[in-house]
Amino acid sequence: MSQFDATDDKQLRVEFSSLMAGLKSNYPNWDFNLNDKNMLRFWYESLSDIPMNVLKIGIHKLIAQEEFYPNIAKIRKACAEVINGPEIDETDAWGMVQGAIHNYGYARVNEALASLPEEVVQAIKAMGGWAELCASENLEADRAHFYRTMKSINKRRQAEQVLSIGIHEQMSLLQKPKEQAVAYITYEEHYEKQPIEVAQRGMAKVKDVLENIGA
Repeated sequence: MSQFDATDDKQLRVEFSSLMAGLKSNYPNWDFNLNDKNMLRFWYESLSDIPMNVLKIGIHKLIAQEEFYPNIAKIRKACAEVINGPEIDETDAWGMVQGAIHNYGYARVNEALASLPEEVVQAIKAMGGWAELCASENLEADRAHFYRTMKSINKRRQAEQVLSIGIHEQMSLLQKPKEQAVAYITYEEHYEKQPIEVAQRGMAKVKDVLENIGA
């Protein structure tokens, strides 16, 4: 028996039907039949893992921002933003990185990374780590690379957030196990083994940043 048919979910079904009616009233040309029980059940089951209070806010957010017809993916994205906040724009993220370089410099790596959002730290590590970024002498190339990396991270994060836990579990069961784990060097090991030349370039980069902002 589906959740939509469960007796103890009657109140949720009523609330969900009311939300769908609200969506339909906001998009009168939307091809959604409120009297089609199969259609309503399918939408309910596709969104039933989202808490009702989050779903309500997400749908109202969608109505306020979206001119075109809604779909399940748009609703899940709106609800993910309600829970996790909007994604960090790559321009804003780059500004955060430059601010961290100014505030913490090359050597205070742990403090610098702790001051940044998780996805920004992921982008930094994907580019070789804090030491490499500080030591680089090509700011424009770094920024372009960082923008591409952040866009990729945001896209992957968005895809992960909009999938329900149940779908994630089903995908895990269907995916083939990896035959061999990919070896990697932890960030701490990478940082400790930086040659003196990299450290010197990093300090010079921090100095340039400070001079550019008039510190």
